[in-house]
Amino acid sequence: MIPENVLKKITWLAVLMLILTAVHHAYGAVIYHTHWRLHMVFVGIPVALLIGWQYRLLQRKKWYWLRYTYLLLVWLIPVLLVGLYEGVYNHLLKDILYYAGLSPETFDSMFPPPAYEKPNDLIFEITGVLQGLLYFPLQRPLLSLLFKR
Repeated sequence: MIPENVLKKITWLAVLMLILTAVHHAYGAVIYHTHWRLHMVFVGIPVALLIGWQYRLLQRKKWYWLRYTYLLLVWLIPVLLVGLYEGVYNHLLKDILYYAGLSPETFDSMFPPPAYEKPNDLIFEITGVLQGLLYFPLQRPLLSLLFKR
């Protein structure tokens, strides 16, 4: 069983992560004229709604399969896909390496254009980095459940 306070924290952080990534990608699609970035709007919002629905169900039902599908969904989409890959790698690491002065050749090999943009828009980078920063408080309670004795 997942304690209610842990379940609530995981849900709110996961939903916040998904809403943030939808806004971030919609904004990026507009400013960079890259309509393909909109895919995360069509993934993020439905997954956020599904996680919220599962959370409400878990408050009333203690179904084993529901608990594990909820945890798997949260771990795969908001944590790994958005938080770790999109936030930590695509923005946090990218910005650190860019401002640390990584050579342009190495930078472009790690973050090839046009899929990646060099940091040039404050709102886009802040919303991207926030995804990476949300990864850590979201991953922690999930790991504590996994390694709970």
